Formats: sequence, structure tokens, C-alpha cells
Amino acid sequence: MENKKAVTYILGAGASFNSMPLVVNFEERFRFFLSFVNSAVTNYGKYRFKKKAEDFIQEIKAHQTFDTLFKKLFHKKEKSHINSYKAILLVYFIFEHLIKPDDYSRVLGSKGKKYSLDPRYEALIAGLLKPVEGFEFNNPVNFITWNYDLNLLTALRNFVADNIGIIDFINKYQDTKGYFQIGEDVKVFHLNGYVYHNTLNEVKNYNMQELFVIIKKLVEQFEDPDSKLYNDALKISFAWETVPPENPNELPELIELAKGTIQKCEKIVLIGYSLPPYNRIYDSNLINSRTLKSKRFYIQNTIAEDILQIISSDFEVNTKQKYDGDPMIVTQTNCNSFILV
Repeated sequence: MENKKAVTYILGAGASFNSMPLVVNFEERFRFFLSFVNSAVTNYGKYRFKKKAEDFIQEIKAHQTFDTLFKKLFHKKEKSHINSYKAILLVYFIFEHLIKPDDYSRVLGSKGKKYSLDPRYEALIAGLLKPVEGFEFNNPVNFITWNYDLNLLTALRNFVADNIGIIDFINKYQDTKGYFQIGEDVKVFHLNGYVYHNTLNEVKNYNMQELFVIIKKLVEQFEDPDSKLYNDALKISFAWETVPPENPNELPELIELAKGTIQKCEKIVLIGYSLPPYNRIYDSNLINSRTLKSKRFYIQNTIAEDILQIISSDFEVNTKQKYDGDPMIVTQTNCNSFILV
């Protein structure tokens, strides 16, 4: 990969805006999910899931994001709460992945999901491929994502192996070190883990009655802490949880590997990611004056100029540098399609 002009895409929640919730609408969409669960599960009030889920959304309101909540629980060593909340988050994300946009919009209108798969992902991959049959990229591509959703992996699956389920695709292409190697030229790093459950293996969107049955089963599984649901929920693994306990100053291995790919690439594209404070220690290792040296850096975000200011002030990057006579950093606020480089 060192001998080719590689590009690295760093993705945040805004990259899945058309299908998954953002911080600003997470509570509203989660409460819609809870109303769905109430309709799906007979005697819902007797299940432990009901109280824990209500506690979960109240905690998120108090901490602004669930990432902040989980980081607080991590430092307080409240493993039981972490495991329960991860299981709830997994059930919620399964629901978000499976419910049809039309069913969602009937209740939430324009605040619901627009697509099951954000179409910008497939458009990006199509644009990066050579105009030949098969799966061959113009240059090596790295995807570094802080997202938990499966938009990116599903889009790649749709080009590479659309005859298998997404969970089978994950199992087939995940490297022993945790990242995904798809063909010779594509690496995917899910730095905060990802949604994983066999229910997602189906290559279709369920109708409402089928989804009622699925959610009911998952709520029932939540009652048993030894169920597979809890094990699958551990696939949602925040970066700070993977720091070697014997050496807290080390970076998680997956972030070290992602950092290495950035150092070897020629261009970096930051899409829909706001560089939140709780990831600052890791982001500053991925984005700094050394990793950006002699590279073209693109920022695509509706608040791209604000992100540029953060990089300048908090990451100590000289944003006035040049790249072949042009600005090293390029900002774009139009997010209708991902930047193709």
C-alpha cells in the first residue's frame, strides 16, 4: 500500500445521517422505539427491560450522548450497568437497522429515517472503483469509522458478496487484529465496534408484524444475563475500553493500526465527524501535524469551518499550510454526496 496513492476516509455519525439517528434526534427516535416495544411485548411492564431502557434514556439526557455516559460508567467501574445498557443499545440498533423507512415516517414524519442504507455509501464506493468488471479500486482505500451502524459494511457487501448476509460478511472478512480486510486494497476500522446479531443476517427489511416478533424475543433474552444477546452486545466496544490495563499510556491496537494507515496515505477525508471531547486523546493521534504532513486533508461537514477551527486550536495543526501550491485543508459544507478523491 506504501507504493500507491492511498486515501483514508474518517467517518462520524453524520456520514449515516440518512438512516441512523444523530445526537440531536436520538432521544426522540429512541422513545419511538420504546413505544414500538410496548406494542410488541405483551405485559411489557413486567420485564426488566422496560425500567432499564427508561433509565438509559434519562441518563443520556443528563450526559448529552450515550458515549459520554458509557465513558463515565467505565471510569466508575460499573460493569453491570455497562453490560445492561449495551444490550439495550444493541436491541435498539437492531430495530433501527430493520424497520422500514415508510413505517418510521408514518409516526415521526421527516424526523424518521429516510433510507435503510444511506445511499451516499454505495455512491462513494462506485465512484472509487475502476471502470472494469469486478471489485478493483483506483487506489487503496482505508475507512476509519467511529460509527456503530453497518451502513459502510453493508454497502461494501452489496458490491462484493450480496448473496450472503451481513453477519456472514463480517465473519468472513474480519482480520484477527479486529479490522476488516476486503480484497487487497480495502481496510475498514470500526474503532468503537459495531452492531452484531444474527437477526441482521437476513437480506431484507422486515414487515411490522415480523419485527414485533423479533423485538419481543430480544426483550425476553434481555431478562437472562447469560444469553447470547449480552455477548453480542460486547461487539459495541468503545475505544477507551480496549486500552491495555497494564499500560494505560498505550493506544488501543486498532487505533495504532488505523494511525499507521493514515501515515502511509496521501489524502484524508473527514466526513460527518465533530471530533468530540471524549475521543480527543485518540483523534489527536490520528489527526495532528505529523500525520497530516504533506497530505491533502478534506473536511466535509455542515459545520466544516467550526471543525477546521477545532483542528487549528485543539490539534495544533497549521491550517494555512499548502499542498502543491493549494490549501492543504479543503472544507465543504455540501453533504449531499461524499467527497470523491
